[in-house]
Amino acid sequence: LSDKEVLDLFHNYNPKEVEWLDDSSCNVVFPDETTAKSVLEGLHNKQPLDKEVWYKTIPLTPKATNPSSSSSSAAPKARKAPLKAIS
Repeated sequence: LSDKEVLDLFHNYNPKEVEWLDDSSCNVVFPDETTAKSVLEGLHNKQPLDKEVWYKTIPLTPKATNPSSSSSSAAPKARKAPLKAIS
């Protein structure tokens, strides 16, 4: 997926940026903790939320992209997350 495709998946939640962890994993940054919780509640597999770190979510499918269309609003920025040393 591209940055735009990832941001488009979450467009209803006003994502701020994408932080790529590797070629297939990323974090999506939202404006605040309340919005991030709303995303998790909207995508989880309807099991009760608890204090687990990982949740199984519903599958996400990007929309077909149309390179000829353009958006009048400014797109959220995307950046790669810095690598951190593991000791």
